Amino acid sequence: MQSERCYCAFCKHERRVYTKKHISFVNFLLSILASATLMFAIWQSFDARVVILFALSLIVAEIFITIRWRVTLPCPHCGFDPILYVRDPKKACEKVNNTIGLRRQQSNYLMRGKNPTQYLARRSKPSVKEELERRTQENTSLL
Repeated sequence: MQSERCYCAFCKHERRVYTKKHISFVNFLLSILASATLMFAIWQSFDARVVILFALSLIVAEIFITIRWRVTLPCPHCGFDPILYVRDPKKACEKVNNTIGLRRQQSNYLMRGKNPTQYLARRSKPSVKEELERRTQENTSLL
């Protein structure tokens, strides 16, 4: 199988992800077959220009497979992108917040089966911002 079922690291919903990132030997053989078929359809005999057709078909196959892999990585429910998270966690957080904010504005937010906030863990510790606000309130009350 070229795709497998996995769970989103953020919202814990099950989804499908393509695991194949680059072309394989089968794609190589299919490119040979496609270029030979085009060669005989266009020139009706063997022609050296088939090498160009072969190279173009390999390039198109690689581009298609890479884009298909990259497009399936972000979670369709919460928008979490693992590659973006590795590169820049703050941008990944903004993307998830924007996606969840857009979902909350939709009228059928609570009615849909795949609610991105359904399985989110609740914070056991207060955030840094909340802790700072609590400390400033305590300091002002002591004065």
